[in-house]
Amino acid sequence: MYRSTLLSPSHYAGKWTIPEQGQRKPLQQVNLLGYDYATSLDGPEKEAKLLKVLEQFHGYMSKYLCMIVRGTVPPAGTVAGKDSKEFLRNLAPRGAEPSKALTEYVCKTLHLAFKQQTTEEIYDTLVFCFMKAARKYDPYYADKTRTVCEVVSELPAGFNREQLEARVGFDCLGICRSLVKRGFLASHIAKKKVVGYSRGPKWPAPASYFASGPIGFVYMLQIWFRHYFKEHIAAQMAELESNDGFLQLGVDLPGGTVLAGGVISSSSDNSEVIQAHADGNCLNSTGTFRFMADRELMDRSMDISTMSLEWVSGTTDKLFKDLTSQQRMFLYLYFFEEQSFKTMGKSLGIGTQAMQQRFAEVIDHVRRVGKIEV
Repeated sequence: MYRSTLLSPSHYAGKWTIPEQGQRKPLQQVNLLGYDYATSLDGPEKEAKLLKVLEQFHGYMSKYLCMIVRGTVPPAGTVAGKDSKEFLRNLAPRGAEPSKALTEYVCKTLHLAFKQQTTEEIYDTLVFCFMKAARKYDPYYADKTRTVCEVVSELPAGFNREQLEARVGFDCLGICRSLVKRGFLASHIAKKKVVGYSRGPKWPAPASYFASGPIGFVYMLQIWFRHYFKEHIAAQMAELESNDGFLQLGVDLPGGTVLAGGVISSSSDNSEVIQAHADGNCLNSTGTFRFMADRELMDRSMDISTMSLEWVSGTTDKLFKDLTSQQRMFLYLYFFEEQSFKTMGKSLGIGTQAMQQRFAEVIDHVRRVGKIEV
């Protein structure tokens, strides 16, 4: 399924532009927009303010959109590249050694969480994560932290969260965790669950701890956005995709055991049970169990050459051999060099609108040759 990284003009964000580095609003100004949104009463006016805040993060949304659609990581030397690198490493399997190859591999698998979704639907999913993150912002967090510390001074040496919340009148879980992390409080655990707190080794919290003022909206938003985005990806990719009569490969087969009735299960209690199949097209790791699985992607021919200037000059690839050199250059500049239509058109002496139209014609040709349905 071909997907452009450009939003439809009819989309609410379709006409938003990504400002250059020197044209962006100052951090303090964006924080004030977020504060104004968070302190507004629920209603149409607050929704309009949220849309205004979202526009300031359009470049941030577009960065993740391009990573999903193209499967490429922004340049490492840029601000976007550093942020993306940190996020992708959080998605990597636990215990995996951080490396450039691992980061690129994880990026290329992001699209699996957005199967059959259009560009606009992917963007809307990102916006949904953004909205959840924006609602986590508490402009009065610093004042609440001060209140909690004042009440803790009045409580007995040992206390629980219910006692604390009864005195302050709001949820204190996040604040307590932060105070424990900094050594101002100590948590007491029973049966792997926090059951109470006491004053920690660094108690009391110094006055400087409350002097920083409200937590910045931008700082908090990026942390929670990455959390909700990761949560969405994990939930989508955990779903088992299957066809009638087939089980798609991807279950935990190594170390599986054959059970009574001719079925195989993994060592995991929650794994799928696979039925034996006399004419199955797959074997388990020991060669003692045959089953049927969907191998279409594994067996499909992927003999497509690497895009390069030599490839532009001529290729025997079935999908691209009938294109002209200029048409292959369009694909090379867009997918390999990751240039915009404006930049491509400028280097080739073609207007931006004409460039988009010619590129669309090339994509239509590739779809027809490859019999790709959209």
